[in-house]
Amino acid sequence: MPFPKSGDYEAKMAQVQKQVDQAIERIFSKAEFQRYLEVASKFPKYSLNNVVMIYAQKPEATMVQGYKAWKEMGRQVQKGETAVKIFAPTFKKVEMTKIDPVTQRPQLDAKGKEITEKKEMLTGFTAVNVFDVSQTKGKEIVNVRQFVRDDIRDSEGAAQLYKQFSDHLAKKMDVRENAEDFKDKPNVRGYYDRDAHAIRINPAIENSTMKFKTLIHEYAHSQLHRMDSPLKDLPRGHREAQAEATAFMVTKYYGMDTEAYSAGYIATWAKDIQLAKQALGEIQKTANNIIREVDHQLNRERIQEATKTQLLVDEKDNERAFFLKGAHKVSVQIRSEFSTNPSAFKNEKIEDVKLLISYADKMERNEKIPEHMEVAYNKIRDEIFRSDKPEVTESKRAVLAEYIERYEKIASHGKTVPGIPGMDEAAREVAAASTDRDEKPKGQDKSNVIEFPKSKSGPELER
Repeated sequence: MPFPKSGDYEAKMAQVQKQVDQAIERIFSKAEFQRYLEVASKFPKYSLNNVVMIYAQKPEATMVQGYKAWKEMGRQVQKGETAVKIFAPTFKKVEMTKIDPVTQRPQLDAKGKEITEKKEMLTGFTAVNVFDVSQTKGKEIVNVRQFVRDDIRDSEGAAQLYKQFSDHLAKKMDVRENAEDFKDKPNVRGYYDRDAHAIRINPAIENSTMKFKTLIHEYAHSQLHRMDSPLKDLPRGHREAQAEATAFMVTKYYGMDTEAYSAGYIATWAKDIQLAKQALGEIQKTANNIIREVDHQLNRERIQEATKTQLLVDEKDNERAFFLKGAHKVSVQIRSEFSTNPSAFKNEKIEDVKLLISYADKMERNEKIPEHMEVAYNKIRDEIFRSDKPEVTESKRAVLAEYIERYEKIASHGKTVPGIPGMDEAAREVAAASTDRDEKPKGQDKSNVIEFPKSKSGPELER
């Protein structure tokens, strides 16, 4: 995807958006929707636009990273390979007036002048180069996720995953498997009762993989279409297509072989690019949240055990630093802001923020986490997963919780293990930006950098 050489921000963004829109149109017009979902399932931490860009440029990609990141993992990008372009945020330190946390007025020095401080601000987005693992050669990569997928791919593993996740969901909503609920509809696999906010699964389903997919399908309905959701009144076909696509992505992520996705209602989306983009965004966000929830609640021990195995393969593996770099930077910034300007957290649950900061501190010092803190942390994570409000899912609490989750995968309460490929969208793109900028290909033009107009104080993080 070429990017035009122009100094005008709006023109650049319009051109990029046009390219993304064209790619989305191809996904629908050429009946490639199922293939797109298969690709998207491999990148559950990326924004919609970046997944579409990867799909448009290299649909067979399975794991992408920057040139330097591959080098640090002992692999070299092969000569002549063409990079895949995605977008990462750019930052710069700016001088800002220090605000008094109590009065919310500028702080003054002894001479009555405003006190200033340097803060790192998001200034825009830049196109960066990433490469798929197939474009590299070198040290064998032990894919930790594959351990988990191999463990649950067979019928017995899928049955165990279904039971565990069903039990987990039952702690926060009504989930039941009872033949009486399907007395008048024996061929229905499951349904979501919006009025009761309840999931019903037909016990007659014999295939464990299909039973798990049905559970995810109905859980997707509960996240997208519950009584208080702005999406609850969408046409039935639209709602079913969203839930089915979400379930397809989640089961594909775990390597399960489920029945092919039925196109159905998506032909309607093909007629309206904005509706199509909105539907894809909602599907991807819901699938990403469910994958994170499954991993965090059920697969943590499997993943930690797999990473211990990986440690035996190569104790010098330094990918821990790469995967923590972006998140740690944000964590430090949040803690600094909290101590210097607590009023900026007026929309947060302060007690939660305090607990998460203490939790992160303990993990960084390799201290044992008290049981009450672990319980409180899981409660906060559950609240974030259940919410569909941007102010919650993109809050400072959510960022800290994601950082802690990554750190737990890397430092299991004092037992050091290497990192796991995969992080949330914002942190991964921060890391991608920091590594890809180091590559600095000859002739790189600053025209690729898309900057926010100076008049905009709060640009969106997702592009």
